[in-house]
Amino acid sequence: MPLGLDFLTLGAHILNILVLFLVLRLLLYKPIKKFIENRANSYTQREEDVANAEKKAQELKAKYESQLKAAENEAETLVLDSRKDANKRADEIIHQAREQADEMLELARKEIKEERANAQVAMREEVADLAIGIAGRVLEREVSAEDNKRIIDTFLNKKRIG
Repeated sequence: MPLGLDFLTLGAHILNILVLFLVLRLLLYKPIKKFIENRANSYTQREEDVANAEKKAQELKAKYESQLKAAENEAETLVLDSRKDANKRADEIIHQAREQADEMLELARKEIKEERANAQVAMREEVADLAIGIAGRVLEREVSAEDNKRIIDTFLNKKRIG
């Protein structure tokens, strides 16, 4: 034996190492490889789940933002419509107030015209009575009411024309 090696012991050691390797490979390698593959698949699945969740969250965010924008547009439209309705109602109220004011003004004008006519009649009667009194004193006689009225009407008509 050169170098003090025994080939039989060396072969036995090599055989033991090969048997140990095969046994360990059968017992440990496949379960550990399966565990590592399962773990890798689990991480891959989690990454996919997270990516899907992020994608779904982005879609929901976009959906909610579009709904919010639509709601804001609708609210703005409602506000504008309300303002238009309020302005229209205000214009109607102003128009009604103007019509009422015009009616009141017309009614006041009619009342003034009637009062003026009544005052003219009263003044005419009073002037007639005064004229009768004055004429009676001047003529010292009694003038009939018809004669006096005819004279006064003639006088007033000349004043209106003149």
